[in-house]
Amino acid sequence: MPEESGETTRFIDAVANGMGVRPIDLLSHKKSKKVVLARQMLAYLLRKQGFSYPEIAEKMGYKDHTGPMNSVAVFKLKMAEALVTAQLHAVTKALESTSPRARVVMPRPLATRLEVLLRSGCYGATMEEVIERLLGHAVYQLLPLNPQTKEQS
Repeated sequence: MPEESGETTRFIDAVANGMGVRPIDLLSHKKSKKVVLARQMLAYLLRKQGFSYPEIAEKMGYKDHTGPMNSVAVFKLKMAEALVTAQLHAVTKALESTSPRARVVMPRPLATRLEVLLRSGCYGATMEEVIERLLGHAVYQLLPLNPQTKEQS
């Protein structure tokens, strides 16, 4: 079974709901048109999110990186169809509504380290505590916590 992270699960659920397929079918080898299109959309969205082709292959259960490469290329061609574009728009809107309030974009090595620290639980229970330990207290204090903090400075 492919590896699933919280972010990947969110994408799988959104695509499955938007396309009218079961989440388990997205990670299966079923070949129905509906499932194949949904699987291509998932690969496209994960790639757009910044995942590499080998990472997408691992998360979705492809043999190697060429499967997701082909899926993304074919889906880009299908985006010329109005129905596919409408479905993609609906799934994207659903993802935006379920997305976390703030998204931190960081280099992969730092993101991987942060993920390990969060899983271990030994660096703190909250994201703020983990960031303080990862980046250092002084750096963390320089970041604005909310819009009011920015206005006060």
